[in-house]
Amino acid sequence: MHMHWQKGRIMRRMSWAGGLCLAAFAAGAPVFPPVESPLRRAELTAQLVPVTGETERSVDLTVPFARGSVELTAMARRQLDELGAALGGRKLRGLEVGIYGHTDVTGPAAYNLALSKRRALAVVTYLVEYSGLDRARFRHEGYGEERLLEGVAPRSPRHRRVEVVVFAPEGVDAVASGMEAGMENREGSDDRSREGRRESGPQAIQ
Repeated sequence: MHMHWQKGRIMRRMSWAGGLCLAAFAAGAPVFPPVESPLRRAELTAQLVPVTGETERSVDLTVPFARGSVELTAMARRQLDELGAALGGRKLRGLEVGIYGHTDVTGPAAYNLALSKRRALAVVTYLVEYSGLDRARFRHEGYGEERLLEGVAPRSPRHRRVEVVVFAPEGVDAVASGMEAGMENREGSDDRSREGRRESGPQAIQ
C-alpha cells in the first residue's frame, strides 16, 4: 500500500511539472534544448591541430548566450575556458584563429547578423581577458543566418553556434603535428587523473 501511495505521489508531481512546461510553452516562454557538455582541452586540440596539406582546421562549439544578448552563460564560460587552454597549449600556441558567429533563421535577418557579430567579438574578448591569449592572433566575424548547417531545419537551435578555425602556418609537418597532438591528449588525460585523485581524497572541498 505504501508503494502505491509513493507511485501516485510521483505521478502527480510529474503531471504538475508537465503542466508547468505546457503552460510556459502556451505563454510563449522560451524553451531551451538540452546543452551538450563542453569539449575538453584535449578533444579541442586533437580537432584543431593542422596537418600537412591542410590550410585550416575547424570545430563548431555550443556557446550559449543569454537570450538576445552577448552575455555569456556559465556553460559558455566553461566551454571557452577549455578552448582557451587548448589555444594556449604547446601545439596551437601562436597560430592564427578565426571566431565566427552563426544563428538560425528565427527573427529578422539583419538583427541576427548584427547579434552574431557582437557575439563573435564577445568570445574573442573573453579568450583574451580570461585565458591571456594575444588579441593579435584573432580574426572574428558574424554571419547570422547566412551559413546554415546542411540538412538541418532552418529554425533548429543547432545553427546557433560559434565556429572556431585555426589557420595552418606554412610547412606544417604532419608527423610532428600528430605526435604533439598526442602529447597534448596525454597531458589532458593526466590532468583529469590528477583532478580525480584530488577530488576523491580526504581534503576535497565541494
